[in-house]
Amino acid sequence: MQLAPMDEAEAARVLGEAKARFLDDVVASGELARAAAEERTAALLAGILPEGVATPGHHFRRLRADGADVGSLWFAERLCETPPHVYVYDILVHPGCRGRGHGGAALQALEVEARSLGASQILLSVFAHNAGAIRLYERLGYEPCERGGAGMRMRKAL
Repeated sequence: MQLAPMDEAEAARVLGEAKARFLDDVVASGELARAAAEERTAALLAGILPEGVATPGHHFRRLRADGADVGSLWFAERLCETPPHVYVYDILVHPGCRGRGHGGAALQALEVEARSLGASQILLSVFAHNAGAIRLYERLGYEPCERGGAGMRMRKAL
């Protein structure tokens, strides 16, 4: 698995898709109605990405396996925090590529990149209704570290 950098146009497209999936998940969780979820998401993204996809420390990667694009990954460096970590905002394996181990391989490739950046752990959040993702993360050694609302935060020490 290769984590290939994206140009700004591709990253903006991926961000738009990630935003739409997040909105759908918030609504599916029952946490907020669509209009409130849209407002919350817009405010969150404005805080997380004040310079859009060019915000320093944020990385947008294409997932490439056997020469083909199989998905995308968005993560951020949080190296000045204690402990230094990377935070996964979004990971997607394209529907036609699922069930082939690409998600796990992408997270393992991220471990290598995170270590090279100086991170000692990886953090991510997952909605409680995404049982398949939770199983994958647990299989890869991620542990719940915080529960609340419609999901949980998980971490993996590197």
